[in-house]
Amino acid sequence: MTDLFREPFPNSTWLLPRQDSTRVFDDATTLHFRDAHNYIHYLLYLPYRCRNYEKFFFRDENQKRIESVPWLILHSDQYFLPYLFLMPCFRPELDRLFPNRETVFHQLGRYLFSPSHQAWGFISTFYETFLSKADERIGIQIRVFNDSRGKPTPLVMQHVLSCIRKQGILNRTGNRAVLVASLSGDFYRELKVNATGVGVYQASQEESQRLGDASHNMKAWVDMYLLSMCDVLLTSAWSTFGYVAHGLGGVKPWILQIPDIGGAGDGGEAECRRAVSAEPCFHNPPDFDCPEGFVSPVVRCEDVGKGMKLVNQHYS
Repeated sequence: MTDLFREPFPNSTWLLPRQDSTRVFDDATTLHFRDAHNYIHYLLYLPYRCRNYEKFFFRDENQKRIESVPWLILHSDQYFLPYLFLMPCFRPELDRLFPNRETVFHQLGRYLFSPSHQAWGFISTFYETFLSKADERIGIQIRVFNDSRGKPTPLVMQHVLSCIRKQGILNRTGNRAVLVASLSGDFYRELKVNATGVGVYQASQEESQRLGDASHNMKAWVDMYLLSMCDVLLTSAWSTFGYVAHGLGGVKPWILQIPDIGGAGDGGEAECRRAVSAEPCFHNPPDFDCPEGFVSPVVRCEDVGKGMKLVNQHYS
């Protein structure tokens, strides 16, 4: 954390001292919600695929059971905030805090996720060198999920170029710079050939994802932040990397459906849709029974059929 981010709160820290952190986690207990109020430390994990008892977190009556717990340690790999707007116990306060629901992540992210001095050094140097003089900055983030090597195929590149041409992303006049964020450098090299008269740049080419590698994580964070500084974004469907970039930037991206590398794609026109909101998608929410007359603050995500995202109004 300290390598990637600066402390967001003056004269304090959001990191526990190591001895206190160890003590809290050792003492923490994972239990059903009916027993939570009996414990000082309660460990709650909300994984991507929540089991039934973990979904109880999203019920008002169970929130009352954990109000008195001094230490609630919550671990999740999802952006589940959209669902809290559906819960009566949270909705009034959230509406007051965030009257513009489409900028919730933008406001929280800009406040909490301030790059460390080292990360900012990389970000500012790259931006000033390659992007600052452009009239328009275009960010293209390409994530191929079903190929661990991140290698491109002609079909993936065809869909990326199809989206760029169909939406006229490179057709406007003026000095434009294109930032490519991808594990592979091949997409960058291909775009340099096809995007004539436009500067094309890439900050890192890691080739494969390396979990737990501090240097690799730094480069990923730098890429996300640089993308957030672009005026136009094209991001990959299902990619939380892309969500962070357009959420931090407050930009409604064009979302590209990357074809199946296994051969499911037919080489036709790419599906490339403009997002209705800059908010990230909650991929796997619990079911919600909408009461009659209830004005929902969420819609289904463009790229994840069962997902939900925050909006200010509904779209037909």
